[in-house]
Amino acid sequence: MAIELSEYRKSFLESAKARAAGKEDGAIASFIDEAASSLLEIGAIPDYELAFYTGTGQKNRKLRVDGYALDEYDWTASLFIADFSGEEESDTLTRTQAVQVLTRLEAFIEEAVYGNLSNQMEISRPAYDLLDMLRIHRTEIRKIRLFLLTDKIASERIESLPQNDFHGIPLEYHIWDMARFHRIYVSTSGRDELDINLCEYLPQGVPCLEAHSARTETYRSYLCVIPGIVLADIYDKYGSRLLEGNVRSFLNTKVAVNKKIRETILRYPEMFFAYNNGIAATELMLK
Repeated sequence: MAIELSEYRKSFLESAKARAAGKEDGAIASFIDEAASSLLEIGAIPDYELAFYTGTGQKNRKLRVDGYALDEYDWTASLFIADFSGEEESDTLTRTQAVQVLTRLEAFIEEAVYGNLSNQMEISRPAYDLLDMLRIHRTEIRKIRLFLLTDKIASERIESLPQNDFHGIPLEYHIWDMARFHRIYVSTSGRDELDINLCEYLPQGVPCLEAHSARTETYRSYLCVIPGIVLADIYDKYGSRLLEGNVRSFLNTKVAVNKKIRETILRYPEMFFAYNNGIAATELMLK
């Protein structure tokens, strides 16, 4: 029998409290640690570091950050901030509250990269490593994801927040409330669903040719051709999550096979299709 949302939230907060007792952290820090650990477990982030900072920037803007992660495979930076109540009964996170909290996180990024925050922060603080990372890799980072982690239940009015960017770098807003964590917990896959409608990129669909000799009672295989620009656009949107189930997801250039793949891309791009058999994907339903 599936656990109810209220029971799940209670269990989640108890787990965070146990984490606090083991590390002597405060309630908010332990909640963020528990939430980020859950995101790591489902593959939503590659790793995470806790980095707490609260301050005031230019024009008295409120700044805050609670943690971060950097995916060097697709150069996506993820920053975390929490809205934690700790109340026994769950409260509602309104759209106004969500925007207010995320604005403080955006202000931190602005001050970290283009302000004088480095002169105000002690170098020994974990948040200084985040500040350093943002400055060093600001020309390499291709996307910034802002995660709002909360023990509340997000209002249904928070359907989507307006698109924004940071000096040309796309910003994505991700609100993880107790309801969303609960949905992942009770789902059969244990992951946040990633649905991609290829007809949005290829209106005529994807040309497929069945590999009859590879057919078994368990599965059927198809050879498909997808334009490289389409894969690039999809990867740009979803990042390394797109390949998390691909056994040939790129590791490094030290492996002989990967060296050859890289050499083909750089020196003989016209032969890439013939030399490499592409990306393996699995489908539960094929139309």
